[in-house]
Amino acid sequence: MTYSRAKDLSVCMGMRWFTVLSVVASIFMAPWSSATSYTIYPQGRRTCEATDPERLWKILAEQRDVWTTTPSDRFNHGLYCHPDPSRNGLCSNVPGGHFLHRNPGFFDTTFFNMTHAEATALDPQQRIVLECAYEAVENAGIPLEKLIGSNTAVFVGSSCRDYADIMASDLDRTELYQSTGTGQTMLSNRISYFFDLKGPSASNYVI
Repeated sequence: MTYSRAKDLSVCMGMRWFTVLSVVASIFMAPWSSATSYTIYPQGRRTCEATDPERLWKILAEQRDVWTTTPSDRFNHGLYCHPDPSRNGLCSNVPGGHFLHRNPGFFDTTFFNMTHAEATALDPQQRIVLECAYEAVENAGIPLEKLIGSNTAVFVGSSCRDYADIMASDLDRTELYQSTGTGQTMLSNRISYFFDLKGPSASNYVI
């Protein structure tokens, strides 16, 4: 099902003109013995057309450029672009970018044990990082019973808080779980909580 303020999500995912909204979850495990040492490096990924590592490698092998003009359902980029680069408050050279094709409002709340109220206030970054983390664990072939409750650390980096700013723009529409749904620190904490991980859990907000 779709859990979002549709208009808010559309703007949120469209305003990041220069960037690819890319979420990559990786699991590093390094068990050692007297004879061997190795690292497991599985991934879960959301990048433009590449919704998993296999699609990413295919795009790279085909040497395709996945840049597109700004989708009309995101926002009207004509309102922000201006031919005069000296004009304040607008941009002059960004007619498009790299956009996720999947609706960021799609989220399996039942699978991740969330209520409708929680999911409605949930930043798309938190939704996607949860999905990618699970896919990374799945691709690694790690049984959940071995991961749950383990001393595993989670570190997440983020460089935007568009959804939080949009949600805070109208105080009359404050959601019940808005503080936890849009908090940057929660990006790593969501993963730690879902998998009951006991190691450090830290989110780094990069400006």
